[in-house]
Amino acid sequence: MKDKSIEQIEQAILEQSANSPRAAIMLTAIEIEHELRKILASTGVLKMFLSLEQPTLPNALKVLGTVSGAIIPRELEQKISQFWYFRNQAAHATVAELPLYAIELGLSILRILQNVPRPSYIVRKANLSLYSDSNCRNERPDVRGVLIETFDADGKSQGIRIHPSTKEYVEGMSVGWEWDTSPYFRSDAGWDETWYKDPQTGKCTPAWSGSMEFIGREISEV
Repeated sequence: MKDKSIEQIEQAILEQSANSPRAAIMLTAIEIEHELRKILASTGVLKMFLSLEQPTLPNALKVLGTVSGAIIPRELEQKISQFWYFRNQAAHATVAELPLYAIELGLSILRILQNVPRPSYIVRKANLSLYSDSNCRNERPDVRGVLIETFDADGKSQGIRIHPSTKEYVEGMSVGWEWDTSPYFRSDAGWDETWYKDPQTGKCTPAWSGSMEFIGREISEV
């Protein structure tokens, strides 16, 4: 699924504002949260945010402040705090009219968020066979390998690594940095020492000594 462009989002919001400024503000809040979720997923803290008692837009920024990776402009904190005030007024109908500035503020936040540098993860090979032995003879029946190239916030490649997953991926997919952490709590989950055949050389190559499952979703779907 391809993300909507900022132009398409702005058009939808402005068209909505002509009929209902309240609805336009709520739509803007949804789009802002979507953009924040993509950054949270790229920095590996989306699950932390969703587990909060109050997963609000201001709290999303607080979570991002606890990790490195994305470069968040300082002006966003004040802008989002102010917009959240207007959003709550719209949600609870506490005023007869809402200022058009609230919508303009929301759109400016969206533009900033769409341009926030953040890590990215691109699938280079998917559905690779994995093996429990160093000769690559005993194929693991319950998992496949996905080769992912990592890029830092400046767009510089940090290399390619293989991860275990039971999800379906396709080459070129941009995914979030998400993991199933249940292996830490279940003795029957995760995979120990594993090998795979290098797609370029065909050589049986060590994959990992132990790993939980990679479950990153396509970034537009977080």
